[in-house]
Amino acid sequence: MDKQTFVIAIAGASGSGKSSLAHRLEQELQPWFSVSVLNEDAYYRKQDGLTLSERKQTNYDHPNAIEESLLVEQLQELKAGKSVSVPVYDYTTHDRSDATVEVGPCQILIVEGILLLHREAVREIVDLAVYIDVPESVCLERRIKRDVAQRGRTRESVLAQYEKTVGPMYRQFVAPSKIYADLVVENDSNRETAIERLLGELRSRIDMDHVDVG
Repeated sequence: MDKQTFVIAIAGASGSGKSSLAHRLEQELQPWFSVSVLNEDAYYRKQDGLTLSERKQTNYDHPNAIEESLLVEQLQELKAGKSVSVPVYDYTTHDRSDATVEVGPCQILIVEGILLLHREAVREIVDLAVYIDVPESVCLERRIKRDVAQRGRTRESVLAQYEKTVGPMYRQFVAPSKIYADLVVENDSNRETAIERLLGELRSRIDMDHVDVG
């Protein structure tokens, strides 16, 4: 690899399996490379000027919900081999917390999020753009299970949000961004196939001849 960090973007609908694929890829690569993973959600705008009730009404699936300038700035810094202080988003308060996470230089940076490929400034930084293509109905059921189990939501509230913002924003911004992907993978019934295709694409772009994928 050259001296610049190799940046992989993994995009797709909410519930498509971006996080699980990103961390599985991290596990596969870590024995041979230093790897970091970022989540686009960390860059949700600070909303301490709003009440909790108002924050709950924010359209978090619209591109404007993300502080794109900070996301791009920190991706550029990491690509150049510098350290950054990544924000921490609190899903229970619907706001950015006061904490940050220090992310240092790495050889491979994996960033995942629904709107990454929609953003031209992000696409200019990324070396490999991946889109996970999963049926919308499957993504919705996954989102319900995740938000109820991990984010203190009710099934009814998740469905209401999906109908109001998540679904429409997916169709307006996320799905059309698939055209910018270097690689489109499915992550439905056979996740191993997705990781194998991703690793195969990486082999064509960086020196991975010594990597023995389990």
